[in-house]
Amino acid sequence: MYVVAFTAVLLLFVAIVFAGQSLENQWFTPLIALAPTAPEVWTVFFVFIGSATMVRTVFGTSEVHSALPALLTGVLVWEPAAINLVMDAAGPAGHPDLRPDRRPRLGLGRGVG
Repeated sequence: MYVVAFTAVLLLFVAIVFAGQSLENQWFTPLIALAPTAPEVWTVFFVFIGSATMVRTVFGTSEVHSALPALLTGVLVWEPAAINLVMDAAGPAGHPDLRPDRRPRLGLGRGVG
């Protein structure tokens, strides 16, 4: 339900913008553009309140195993670091001349030489 609501926020916003642009010169354009506004506002509040609950409970993973929230947090923190290490064009820590095959070694704490 949370993922659906999160996606609905974006889709309803696109619907509002699209309706406003495609029916620009019609007299009923404000009515059509305002029609999805009530669900949009409700969905935004639902996502904000749901986000606070989901973050606090870490998506209910503690019901599966007591160590799973800590493991999931570690994975979610280190995943962007690993992607940045591999994909960053400037290289980690400002090494513009660092070859791509040596970036993972630097991330593991080994020398680059």
